[in-house]
Amino acid sequence: MNIIYTIYGTLTPDMIANAGNTFCQKPPPPGQTCAITVPSVIDHELIKTTDHSVVAIDGTVNCGAAPLLEIIGGGKINLAPGLYTLITPEMIGEDRIRLTSTLTAIKAEPGDYAGIAIVIASPY
Repeated sequence: MNIIYTIYGTLTPDMIANAGNTFCQKPPPPGQTCAITVPSVIDHELIKTTDHSVVAIDGTVNCGAAPLLEIIGGGKINLAPGLYTLITPEMIGEDRIRLTSTLTAIKAEPGDYAGIAIVIASPY
């Protein structure tokens, strides 16, 4: 079996071939720049050890007339055993972006947790 070591982890050719554009980022065309401006923190504050929370933040995007948004590596981020969040980007206007974080705790240990998501915008 062929194994490919990527920034997304260890993958097989079949995983990459069947993942749509998840593992493919193209540079913008010459002269086109893409910029996203959003707050750097999505704070869920306090939740119970078995609970869920939904928080959204809004920002701006400048990347052509109809940019495509995605999270590098997919939007699910495992923060700890029993604790994960799903980050969903969406366009809410011509140049407005909303990032929604759906945090789910299933018998998670109490504590402060943090994760990182990289959002990219593409003009196509």
